[in-house]
Amino acid sequence: MKTAIGIGMFAWLVAGHMTPAQDRYGAIAAQVNPRMVKVFGSGGYRGVVAYGSGMIVSPDGYVLTAAGSLLDTPELRVHLNDGRRCQAKVIAVEPALDAALIKIEAVDDLPFFDVPKAAARPIARPGEWVLGFSNAFEIATRGEPMSVQRGVIAAYTRLPLQRGIFDAPYNGDVYVLDAITNNPGAAGGVLVTRTGELLGMIGKILHLRITPEVYEVIARAAERDRRRISNWCTKQLED
Repeated sequence: MKTAIGIGMFAWLVAGHMTPAQDRYGAIAAQVNPRMVKVFGSGGYRGVVAYGSGMIVSPDGYVLTAAGSLLDTPELRVHLNDGRRCQAKVIAVEPALDAALIKIEAVDDLPFFDVPKAAARPIARPGEWVLGFSNAFEIATRGEPMSVQRGVIAAYTRLPLQRGIFDAPYNGDVYVLDAITNNPGAAGGVLVTRTGELLGMIGKILHLRITPEVYEVIARAAERDRRRISNWCTKQLED
């Protein structure tokens, strides 16, 4: 009985000390999570995970995610925020953008991110607070919420990047954050403002040419490259 009372009092104290900012972030998570999916595909061998993240970009189940070996399977599966497990198929892959569009089968009326609207937003500035949502480390498997990380935009710049010993296919401008958002399973996740507006897609873990250290990068965010992704995504939806 003492333990139960202690836990209850602790929960009450924690809830009682929530700040307005914390409460607002919870509301943003409730807004963002239904628009995201967990992606499960090929992988399982050394250094390659079989899970990732994606954002819904149309009510009939089109999903924008990161291109990669995860999608190289006929058994591609997507888990929705409400716990549903659905089959999916690859519609298009754009290597230059390091992005892919997949389609969830037999769904409709899904909440989604408006990518063209996001592409028209002004570039976020260094010093602004942002939130990153993803299925990092496969913490979410069915209807569990995505992992959330809060950070500050440290820089907005073009970086010469490599994947292993090869140049990375994406060479646009990126947001560099002070938060380690790029973890296994995070690629394809979303970066949003403190009010939940879409800023970009979380990229993969890449390396700078000038150092062997892993540098954490949020990619797909340049004015030019955001519009490229938006235009490409819109064209695939129309086709």
